[in-house]
Amino acid sequence: MRTLLAVLAVALACGAEEPAGPRDPSKAGPLPVASRKVAVPDDKPGATLEGVLFYPGAEAKDEAKPADGGPWPVCVFSPGGPAPTCAGYDDFGKRFASWGVVTLVVAFGDRQAAQRAPQMAAARDWLAKRNEDKGWFLQGKLDTNVFISAGHSRGGAAAILAAADAKKWAGCLTIGAALRELPRGYSTPTLLLGSPEDATLPSLYDGQKKPRWLLVVKGMDHFMNPASTRATTVAYATAWLGARFLKIDEFKAWTSGERGRRDSEDGVLADRRVDE
Repeated sequence: MRTLLAVLAVALACGAEEPAGPRDPSKAGPLPVASRKVAVPDDKPGATLEGVLFYPGAEAKDEAKPADGGPWPVCVFSPGGPAPTCAGYDDFGKRFASWGVVTLVVAFGDRQAAQRAPQMAAARDWLAKRNEDKGWFLQGKLDTNVFISAGHSRGGAAAILAAADAKKWAGCLTIGAALRELPRGYSTPTLLLGSPEDATLPSLYDGQKKPRWLLVVKGMDHFMNPASTRATTVAYATAWLGARFLKIDEFKAWTSGERGRRDSEDGVLADRRVDE
């Protein structure tokens, strides 16, 4: 609740109106969203990767100053496939940042998930270090105790492999994780989102310890088409982040409460399993 009040206080200071009624993760949050391109160190010495940081801004424009407030949880997001650019995942980055989760989307390149996991760890460590650098535009704004690994398809698999280091990652959020089995001893709280085409998700869920979540969006393919099903995925991802790391009570209705049950009954979700 304190985190939610802090988010609303920042939003009002930035000129945004407090949302009327229950908070809704299917819509943009109360914070203006800014973005900035960054060069992210690779796990190979001297190499860098293209990245885009989405963060609560003093105004909604590129390279705006950050909003007052924080520190904010941080999500490191890996695109799916060969990930030659950061493009294609702005809807996740903007939605997360609008509710108060700084999100770094990185073009990790055409490496397998096991090779991409160290890249995600390097990006996380770089952000933690920059957060202490005097003069960096987000200095002191990141909650370095709350890093969430995230990704789609191959990137989702990499996010799980990276999150096996539970000392560095507070949570993991995946969409259609292209992975057959969890790393041995895996214990990081993880949301498994995906489509009916993502056949390994139930076994990944069964292999997890509590707490654990599985949400399969009906009618969606592995690439998050059609658009309406992608919107549902963004909403549930935001709800999970908000409920777990921002302590937004209304979002629990989506992850473990009435909204999730209703979407299961109405055919929005093809499968829903929650064990908290």
